[in-house]
Amino acid sequence: MSNSVLIIGIIVIFFCGMSCIPLAWLIFKKSIMFRISVNIIVPITAVCIFAFIIGARGIEHIFWAFPAALVVVFSAFYIIYRILEIPIMDICGKMELLSKGDVNLSFNEKYLKGENEIAQMMRMLVELTDELKNAASFADSAGKGNFDVEYTLRGENDLLGKSMLNMFINLKKGETEKEERRIEDERRNWITHGLAKFSEILRQDNSNMEAMSYNVISNMVKYTGVNQGGIFVVSDDDTETEKHLELKACYAFDRKKHIEKKIIAGEGLVGTCYLEGQPIYMTNTPANYIHITSGLGDANPRSIYICPLKVNDQIYGVIELASFSLFEPHQQEFIQKVSESIASTLSTVKVNLNTALLLEKTKIQTEEMANAEEELRQTMEEMHATQEEMRRRETELMQTIEMLKEEKGYGDDNQ
Repeated sequence: MSNSVLIIGIIVIFFCGMSCIPLAWLIFKKSIMFRISVNIIVPITAVCIFAFIIGARGIEHIFWAFPAALVVVFSAFYIIYRILEIPIMDICGKMELLSKGDVNLSFNEKYLKGENEIAQMMRMLVELTDELKNAASFADSAGKGNFDVEYTLRGENDLLGKSMLNMFINLKKGETEKEERRIEDERRNWITHGLAKFSEILRQDNSNMEAMSYNVISNMVKYTGVNQGGIFVVSDDDTETEKHLELKACYAFDRKKHIEKKIIAGEGLVGTCYLEGQPIYMTNTPANYIHITSGLGDANPRSIYICPLKVNDQIYGVIELASFSLFEPHQQEFIQKVSESIASTLSTVKVNLNTALLLEKTKIQTEEMANAEEELRQTMEEMHATQEEMRRRETELMQTIEMLKEEKGYGDDNQ
């Protein structure tokens, strides 16, 4: 066979083999199978060329053509091994680490490039690792009570993500309930401590209305954290034509205020509270209703709370508090409970004062009666002395008359 025919045959075999590469591209495109197909087509083409040369030149050429074909084939299989085996083994190793919970993995950048299945699997493995890291970080933050973190589901079928979000929601709900219980316990303890504090205060000065009223309102302003307060007590003056309340004490900004004020029942908010016997809470304070005076000047309060001092359906007064902030529900509850104790103490104080007043009146009457009795006794003694004197004088007069009679009779006898 001539050299020209040999060359033409080699060229034909080469182009036939190389034409399979575009066909593989059309079939597999960017798939890993394209690279495998190329690495198979090339050695097969080379082997065919070597076989054609052997057939054309004679068997004596097998001594160099056969080893060359083996080298080409083994090189092809080595390339396929590098393409498939090493990345797959790397993926298996990392999957094994992930199955044991190790997410601190490092990835070879060259395996992440490209559009073949190996690169896609590697990128998905990176995403899975990142997702597990995010889930672990999210769970760690939630476990530490940090509920400001956000977690995004990877898709509708993200079972792990949904479980994490459910766990997060339950933890947040439990923490919220725990915080609410803590706040509720603090408020309950605050009310209990306040009631004990005012119970002690009310045991002091319970015989002095003014002193007790000032102690109550000053401590009420301080303990509730409001800015101003006043305590009104129902007057017992029977000479008044209308029932009215007297301002016994007023306290604001650590100052004892001396204000004389009387409110007729039904007049204004205080008088209305007294008549209705129910607390009044206002957040829209009428203009010029009340002013809170501080170092910065006068200002209208943001809210006002007025509570009757009532016990056993009997109202003994009204307490009025003003603040630059709103009254919390637990503050209102505390004021109402303390108001009952204040009313009970006011009732006792009034009874004590009335009893003291009656005792004083009785004492005065007793002293007056004793004085009158002493005067009567002295008068009787004087009358008795006068009578004694009159009897003495009468006796003396009778004696004088008798003597005169005797003298007169004696003279008649002599004549």
